[in-house]
Amino acid sequence: MTTVSNQAASFRILYLDPDRQWLNIMRRELMDAGLRDVMTTTDPREALAKIRDADPDLLITDHDLKLVQFLRQNDASPNREIPIIVVSGNIDPEGIASLRDAGVNEIGVKPCSISQLVQRIEAIVSRPREFVVLDNFVGPSRRRKSVPHDGTDRRSD
Repeated sequence: MTTVSNQAASFRILYLDPDRQWLNIMRRELMDAGLRDVMTTTDPREALAKIRDADPDLLITDHDLKLVQFLRQNDASPNREIPIIVVSGNIDPEGIASLRDAGVNEIGVKPCSISQLVQRIEAIVSRPREFVVLDNFVGPSRRRKSVPHDGTDRRSD
């Protein structure tokens, strides 16, 4: 049985997916894995209200690029920095690049097993990436590992 770490167990999760049956299954599986607070919705507008009002620690959503872009780039976003995991069955290499460039933290492919989803949650909990706000990108740093650099740091300007 897959279980989450104590740190992940305290995370408040919001899961948005248009498929109510999928949501019910995943909510039960996540709670069985040790997550205590898993909210669900099928409506993106309700998700935005829950992000504003309930302040979840993590959003899991189906392939909803417009929502991700709104959360990351719009001044009216209720939480620009909320970690986002996209779980979708409709992802091709171009879709993965679009999601990454929109500021998604992790991506899973449906049907995603609970252990795969827990791995992505644990990655966000145990190895959070710096949040970056640039002219052409808003989201978690795309760099997953730190590599020593011997030269001068030109980015300090």
